[in-house]
Order: sequence, then structure tokens, then C-alpha cells
Amino acid sequence: MQHMLQQQQHMLQQQQHMLQQQQHMQQQHMLQQQQQQQQHMLQQQQQQHMQQQQHMLQQQQQQHMQQQQHMLQQQQQQHMQQQHMLQQHMLQQQQQQHIQQQHMLQQQQQQHMQQQQHMLQQQQQQQQQQ
Repeated sequence: MQHMLQQQQHMLQQQQHMLQQQQHMQQQHMLQQQQQQQQHMLQQQQQQHMQQQQHMLQQQQQQHMQQQQHMLQQQQQQHMQQQHMLQQHMLQQQQQQHIQQQHMLQQQQQQHMQQQQHMLQQQQQQQQQQ
């Protein structure tokens, strides 16, 4: 029985580690408090009847996992929204760059046309002189 408890505690610690990586310091603090409370409750339960203990443990674990999953999903959604905003911003920048490039192309074309016209006129004048 103790072995099962240790495994479950280990799973909870692993989950907490994942959450800590993704969450802000205040949330970490709250989670640490939760885990301490849970460990305390687990020790109390070990003194109670083993059948009750298993049942309550399973309930706790399910609740805890649901809360953690929910929090994780919320964070992932926030993260995705931020990425989406970043991508939009990058797209706008790219579009602006593209417009600038078009503008440069137009300038180049104008210069090129002027040079050609100028060279053509010079050539025509030379031919006329000859």
C-alpha cells in the first residue's frame, strides 16, 4: 500500500514539475502549498482504514489531475494566442517589407528607363552627326 502511495506521490510530483515549468512564480507557490497539504492529507489517510484510503486517494488524484489539466489547457491557449499575435505582427512586417521592395523596384525601373532613353538620345545624336 505504501508503495502505491509513493508511486502516486511521484506522479503528482512529476505533474507539478511540468506545471512549474509553465507557470508563473505565484502559481508555483500556490501549487507547492497544495502539494504540502496533499502530502499531509496522505499521511493522515495512511492511519485510517486501507479501503477508505484507496478510495479517497483515487478521488484526490482524479481531482488533482483534472485541475492540472484544466490549468495546463488554459496556459496552452494563452500561449497559442500570444504566438498568433506574434505571427500576425511578423506578417504585417513582412508585408511592409514587401511593399518597400516593390517601391525600390519601381525606382530602379524608372532609373533604368531614364538611362536607356538618355543613351538612346545620345546614340541618335551621334548618328545624326555622322
